[in-house]
Amino acid sequence: MPTLIGILLHPVTLIVIILALLYILMRFWKEIAKLKSEKKSISVIHGQNIEELIPFSKNFLYDYRNFKFIGAPVDGIVFNDNKIVFVEIKTGSSRLNNKQEKIKNLVENKEVYWEEIKV
Repeated sequence: MPTLIGILLHPVTLIVIILALLYILMRFWKEIAKLKSEKKSISVIHGQNIEELIPFSKNFLYDYRNFKFIGAPVDGIVFNDNKIVFVEIKTGSSRLNNKQEKIKNLVENKEVYWEEIKV
């Protein structure tokens, strides 16, 4: 009569146990990926809400009435009497994306122009 240890050490039994453990592990990985995605989505929504509220806070350096929300590729533009300011609001550890970096560089290098189109 085979013993429990003998059954567990049988090659077919070991393969079945390994496959079952791999299946459980894959389910955990999928659940972790899903939770990470949900967390990222919540962070994005939080950031978007903050972007729309910051111009009304006391920490905003400009008159909120002069701020025009755009959303993309930058959050907005402030139209003051003596200057125009491109504004990108970031929360937490978020950073400028590639397009925003390019826009920032163009502004800093004074590669911004006025063009009037008549129709």
